[in-house]
Amino acid sequence: MAREWEQARALCCSCLLLCPVQFLHPRPYIMAEEVESATSNALGEFDRWRQCAFRIFVGTPSLERLQEISAKNKQEWFELKSRLTDRAANANTVGALVVGATAAFLTTSPPTHFVEWDGVLTYCFLGAAVGFGLLSILSGFGLLVFLNAMGPEDLERAKDSRFKFAILIMLLTMPLTLLFVAVTCTAVAWDVAVWAGGTLWIKVVATCGSLLFIFIVFVIIAAHY
Repeated sequence: MAREWEQARALCCSCLLLCPVQFLHPRPYIMAEEVESATSNALGEFDRWRQCAFRIFVGTPSLERLQEISAKNKQEWFELKSRLTDRAANANTVGALVVGATAAFLTTSPPTHFVEWDGVLTYCFLGAAVGFGLLSILSGFGLLVFLNAMGPEDLERAKDSRFKFAILIMLLTMPLTLLFVAVTCTAVAWDVAVWAGGTLWIKVVATCGSLLFIFIVFVIIAAHY
């Protein structure tokens, strides 16, 4: 019995020696393929989010497309500059409205008695809204100045230098980003003031408004994704 067991074990060992390595250890190859697939999917998602951000803030899917328009199609280039200029001007207008409205809440007595407008947290968010609104107006003014003088050579320099590319992207995205933060702070201040009060139906309305705000932001992002 022991002799037969030794013969069977020797036969199994010889079979294992003759088997290819990939059949004995298939997992490393599978893991390599999984890692490569996951990396490719992550890069694809990142590229789609990058194109989404460019469409929202710049109006083109990439800086290369913006440079191509500036070099080959003058009419489309001037139309794109006009759209960017109008967008920056509109952002400045909305930013000024946000600053004016929130500053009025900060400097006057609470308009109602059933909402806690004079709470510390509410004032913090209203103050943040004023600050981000002012920064949005300042960056929008700088963007307007840049757009009036921007040419194809500026895009070429941005393509060749990572520093100039980062500065250009920041300048193009700051007005809308800061304005969005200012509006978000205002909305949060409203919610905090309402939920600090004692009126139930106002809390329900404020919650529905907040959900609608989140839904609108989701729709805007999904439309450009």
